[in-house]
Amino acid sequence: MVRARAGKAAVARAVQAGQGGNAGGRSRPSMSASQSRSSTTTRDEKMHGERTLKENILKKNHYLFKWIVVDAGRENEWISADEIVDQHGVREHIVHHYIEGEIRGEKNVLTLPWALLTIVLYALMMLGKEEVNLHNSMANAVEFDIKENANFGFTAPGNMGHKNYEDVNCYADFWSWMNKGFMPLLYKDQVPTSEDSGLDLGPLTPLQKNRYLGSNAKVGPVKLAKESTVETECINSDMSRVFGIFCDDSTELDMQLKPVENVVSQSTFYEDTPSTVWLNGFEIDNQQKLKDLETSLWVDKATNRVQISFLTYEPDQDILRLSNVNFLFSRTGQIWKQFTQRSIVVNPYYNFWAYLFDILFYLNVTFVFGHELFELIVHLRKNRESPLRSLRDYFGVWNAVDWLFIFLSYSVLALWLVRLEKMRAVTSAVLDLPQDAADCSSDCSAYYSDIYRQMDELGFFIRTSQVVFAIGPVVVLLRVFKAFSAQPRLAMLTDTILQASSQLAHYLVVFMSMISTYAVMGVALFGREIPQFATLDRAFPTLFMAGLGAFDFDAAQTIGRFYAFIFYAAFMMLIVLVMLSMLIAIIMDKYIEVKAHALKSETLWTEMCDIVRRTWQDFRKVRLPLGFIQSKLTKDSSDVLKVDTFMQQVPGLSVRQARRLLVESVSEFGQEHGQEPETLDVKQFTDDVVMELTTAVGATTIHENIKATVIDKDDVAAKLFQDQAEPEDRVQDITKDVATSLDVLPLDQLLDLAAKKLEKGCATPDYAGSTELIQHALQTARSLCTQVCTQVVFSCKC
Repeated sequence: MVRARAGKAAVARAVQAGQGGNAGGRSRPSMSASQSRSSTTTRDEKMHGERTLKENILKKNHYLFKWIVVDAGRENEWISADEIVDQHGVREHIVHHYIEGEIRGEKNVLTLPWALLTIVLYALMMLGKEEVNLHNSMANAVEFDIKENANFGFTAPGNMGHKNYEDVNCYADFWSWMNKGFMPLLYKDQVPTSEDSGLDLGPLTPLQKNRYLGSNAKVGPVKLAKESTVETECINSDMSRVFGIFCDDSTELDMQLKPVENVVSQSTFYEDTPSTVWLNGFEIDNQQKLKDLETSLWVDKATNRVQISFLTYEPDQDILRLSNVNFLFSRTGQIWKQFTQRSIVVNPYYNFWAYLFDILFYLNVTFVFGHELFELIVHLRKNRESPLRSLRDYFGVWNAVDWLFIFLSYSVLALWLVRLEKMRAVTSAVLDLPQDAADCSSDCSAYYSDIYRQMDELGFFIRTSQVVFAIGPVVVLLRVFKAFSAQPRLAMLTDTILQASSQLAHYLVVFMSMISTYAVMGVALFGREIPQFATLDRAFPTLFMAGLGAFDFDAAQTIGRFYAFIFYAAFMMLIVLVMLSMLIAIIMDKYIEVKAHALKSETLWTEMCDIVRRTWQDFRKVRLPLGFIQSKLTKDSSDVLKVDTFMQQVPGLSVRQARRLLVESVSEFGQEHGQEPETLDVKQFTDDVVMELTTAVGATTIHENIKATVIDKDDVAAKLFQDQAEPEDRVQDITKDVATSLDVLPLDQLLDLAAKKLEKGCATPDYAGSTELIQHALQTARSLCTQVCTQVVFSCKC
């Protein structure tokens, strides 16, 4: 303490020397009145500047509300919204930002019911004109009948057929199935009776002969068509010449593995038209036709595909259906069988509701189109000199979603109109058939060839356009997310995905690299034995399903139980347990942040109540519209508004509304930008304090004299850095040491040692006692600086 007093005495002597420097010199000449006034003004300004510099130490700006000046040491204390509005006011741009957000949020919340209604209208429009379940039910009925009842391989007694079309494995089986199974099933002459009953119920009437599966009417004969290949040179021409073998030119349909129904249905059937045969009934002449076809080797090595087609009409549901039984002759010798069908509702607008749902949906789409077009024109008019900039400003994410919705909706309308025209053409062709067309024999092609072709093309078009129709609900859902975006509690899903998008993109790169590696491994290990791993495009979905737990380990054991176990165990450990856990962690990490922010916002019900309240008050003329108030404010203004100045700036604004807007705007600003002082970085906080105090004590002599007031720093440092058993004790020791050493330690070294001690003790911002330590050091340091500046007025910058 002796050295401390000596240091203070040195400071005093330095001050006296600075003040009395001119006392021992020559006297100055007298000043004139103007010079005296000038000197007085300069002295007043200097004293005002000195007071301002002192206030910079004694007063500080609030850490969050920067326009508010508070006492030193209180800049990190929270201030209530009411206190800010009543005593300090709110900056104009904050109020403008709040009102702008409220207008946007109110607009988006009001669009939420319309967005949800759009989904409902789209579903009613798409599903209201035809019942998809009926198409599926009838297709299953026809396929089941052909699979189970078109039998061959009959044995006595009982004439029981033991084979169906899945058992067609050679050319002879195909002709047996046609003669014994399919044709007798489709064309019956006698009324069916039970086995061994000996009953004869007589022949079927012409009307009964024209029925299929109860109420279905047969429209036209059976069409028997084939697709042939052309012989070409083989890959290994030397080997093929030795054995006298020629290869076939492959078609677009890959038949090395069994193709799925959609692939067969949507592939092009290159019909060998001259060889097409029409079978109208199963009388003697048609039976002879089949025998002649078998004798002439109608199906041979060059045959790539045989398609058997017949047309039926279901009157109860007004459905016209083209059923196709496909036999696919693979080059490996395997005969694949696949049933496909094309079906349409002849008159989709059979009731008033079908018209109504279409009209309501496209009225909604047209309204959205007009609204977006108006906004686009407004943006272009605001900046006519740079239209590209206007377009960039306008086309945000959600406006792009609106235009995508508009484009898709009108695309669906165009596709539907084309579909209606094609359906009308098929229906007209069927209705225009002459009376003698039903009894055709050799000339059936002239009546039915175009109908079958148009029906097949229409079915292909319907299948293709269904993809566009299926994308529609996704785009409509994006418009619902647009309405959700204004409400943080509803936008948690989209906000989480958007904030995690960067991490998800990097995760996807790693995941695809690993899944691709396993796909290649799967093809190499299992490709020869398991069809699901025969190609990469089959291996990827197989592995994805395996990640969800759907995998066939028994089939994988064909290559060896050990190899199968190693493959699936490593896959499950790395992909399922590790990668899936990482994905969940990435999502949850961002979800926690989004949720913490969302919980600070108003609920949907509160916003709806606010909208109702504002609407009612607007109706009663007791408040001003938010749009009008926003027009009176400046977006980038830093002026501070209080209730009275706010009312003066916006004519007609009531005290109640002005205060509510100010309180809510500053509350929202605090929620969006607020951060508790305890969460601030301690080291950064102390560094800022040292910088402020070093700047405040600007005179070199004063700063050096302050540094001179130091006891043995090594002793203090050793005392501060001594190891303690418990963190609580260490913090208490630090606090005590700082309290006893503040009078003798220089400010910068004191705070630097405190920060180092906190880091040495692994202290975190929420470490017990750390906040009290820093606050105590800060207040004492400022008090010391203020005392020095008070004594040395002309040399200190405080």
